[in-house]
Amino acid sequence: MNILEGPSNGNELLLFFEEAVELVRGDGTQVLERGDTVVMDNCGFHHGHFVEPLLTTMLNEYGIRLLFQPPYSPHLNTCELCFHQVKCFLRRNQLLAQHETEIAIFDACSGISGKLCNLLSTLWLFVIMKTACSDLC
Repeated sequence: MNILEGPSNGNELLLFFEEAVELVRGDGTQVLERGDTVVMDNCGFHHGHFVEPLLTTMLNEYGIRLLFQPPYSPHLNTCELCFHQVKCFLRRNQLLAQHETEIAIFDACSGISGKLCNLLSTLWLFVIMKTACSDLC
């Protein structure tokens, strides 16, 4: 797990994806594979004047599509659902969060359930399929 010191920005986002497109699972397959879709929320720096075109180009070179959520769609924002769980964990474990921040964040992220991930994957599969169908029509 890589925890940024301070706020994220467009440059950090591009660096993240430069690493992410090279990640390989234990079985040798790419984590992000040709034909995958990366879905992002509408955070301001995701759409930065240089970030979005560079990220789109980078992902396209790997056969990966970049898709943004519809404007203001908190019910589809998987980040917010996960951040909610992380924030609740940090509130419940304030001393750990204050004195061992990285460990607290790691523990909080480790607590995000497979059930939630499966639910979010199913939700996004629906959104991606709906988008793909509207692109074809």
